[in-house]
Amino acid sequence: MIDTCHVPPDQPDESNVTALLYAAIGGHSNLVEFFVNRNCNTSQVNFADASLSLLACMSGQIALVHKLEKLGLFSPNYKSSLDTNILHYTCQSVNDNFELLKYLLSRYQLAVDSKDRYGRTPLHTALEYALFATVQFIMNVRDDDMLPIDDDDWLCLHYATNTICCINGGNVYCKLISPHSIPIIEVTNGTYVKSNIDFFKKTQQLNLLSSFLKRASTYPNFDINVTTKYGESLLHLASQSGNTLLVKALQKYDITASLNRDYRSPVHKAALSGSTTMLNHIISQYNLDANLPDCIDRTPLMYSCSSGSINAVEYLITCHNSDPNITDLNGMTSLHHSSCNGHIH
Repeated sequence: MIDTCHVPPDQPDESNVTALLYAAIGGHSNLVEFFVNRNCNTSQVNFADASLSLLACMSGQIALVHKLEKLGLFSPNYKSSLDTNILHYTCQSVNDNFELLKYLLSRYQLAVDSKDRYGRTPLHTALEYALFATVQFIMNVRDDDMLPIDDDDWLCLHYATNTICCINGGNVYCKLISPHSIPIIEVTNGTYVKSNIDFFKKTQQLNLLSSFLKRASTYPNFDINVTTKYGESLLHLASQSGNTLLVKALQKYDITASLNRDYRSPVHKAALSGSTTMLNHIISQYNLDANLPDCIDRTPLMYSCSSGSINAVEYLITCHNSDPNITDLNGMTSLHHSSCNGHIH
């Protein structure tokens, strides 16, 4: 491509990611060396100012880090625009192998509880990415409070339960680097993208949540009904996953239903998941109103239309007499919500 078609190797995509940076994300040591030998720009950063060093750590490949060290291109103290460091990026790896994390902690004497701009630690990140072995390693390294909180009042438990992420990059980059246990990605323009779910990762997330709940419940400050500064409970987050097993894991600790700051109940979240099973479980288990409008008068039916799930829409209309003709504060009906998200059913 470079020699025959004369494709410029340093041309970035919409996320400001070049071929060299994509090679680093994939952990392709030989390909990274190839681009370096072609004098490609090793100082290129993506839209979040993530450098070659950070993205190499994201691959989880210790051989690639050693290669960059040998080439004099590894910067252990570099941080992105969000103050995330090499430990945070290592905990975003699709490979649940803590050997790279262990090496970086030992080699560069970094703090395992270092925080980014929003107060998030590598443990928060590892939980969000459902890295079971990595989480266990960090938990064994730490000997203090196992319930660190970020600046939005998110505990580690919230990250372990979360099933939606927001990434300010292009669609290709977002799908590539998002947690593989998370079904919904919010991208730059505010739209929602369905990712390809790794069902092993979904199982791993459930096992991780169950294990973390068991350990966290022994702490005196443990509260299963704790909410974020926006009123989001663990039940809100689990309901949006569409995975009733996550909800059942929380119910073992007597979690209750509540409204968040936007007057959304877990039913609204379950509707956005598009899962009829989740909707039925949440409504029946907690005796919740299936037609409760939120702070902008959007009903669960409108959220199910946004999800594109015809089964969820039919369930709410048939079993709970949801009205498709009512409007929210913007004058939008359920049909508008379905159409603006590209669903034709």
